[in-house]
Order: sequence, then C-alpha cells, then structure tokens
Amino acid sequence: MQLTLEKGPRKSTPFLGGILEFQVGHLYNETRRKIFRYTRSMKTFRSYFRVTLQYEGDEEHTPYVFDVVKRENESNVEIKPESEDAKKIWSLPASPPYQELTAAIAAVYAQDIENP
Repeated sequence: MQLTLEKGPRKSTPFLGGILEFQVGHLYNETRRKIFRYTRSMKTFRSYFRVTLQYEGDEEHTPYVFDVVKRENESNVEIKPESEDAKKIWSLPASPPYQELTAAIAAVYAQDIENP
C-alpha cells in the first residue's frame, strides 16, 4: 500500500508540567482517498516517537498507538504497539490491518519524522 502524507497544523497541550507538541495530518492512498488520520510527537519520549493512527472511516475513532524509533546503523523502523487495540492487531501479522498500519507507520516515519 503506497501512502502519501499531508501535514496539518502542529498542536500543543499541557503535559506533566510542560507542553507536549505534536504534528497532526492525514495519509492518502494512490487515488487520494483519505485512509488514516495521524498524530505524532515532535520530540522523543524514552528515545521513541509516539505515533497514533485512526482509520478515517472508523466511527468509533479507535486509536492505534505505537512507539516508533529507527536505531543507528539499522535500516528498519522499530515499532512497539502501546494501546490494547494496536497490540491485538500486532498479534496477527498476516492480517490486512497489520499490513495497513505497518505501511502507515512507515509513511509517517519517512515523510514526516525523517523530513520534518
């Protein structure tokens, strides 16, 4: 699945006595149909970026939360599911949602985190 990222505004919220800044945006498929809404932290927390994905058509607005990092001298992005819904999907690596979320995280990393 080839996805194209479109950044929205950067936002901020009070968090643990400070301010947490995050990027908001959308991911589109090849036909420019909006597939995901995403947010990602502007700074790392415990060396990871926090990425949250939501399917655009999901009326329940289920958040799939991941910690994402690319280690030095490694080519792949390390993805750790953090929310219960993300963990359920991650236990089924052959499933279409796993493939879609993996592609979405790769797009966020390549098109936003590496190229802010």
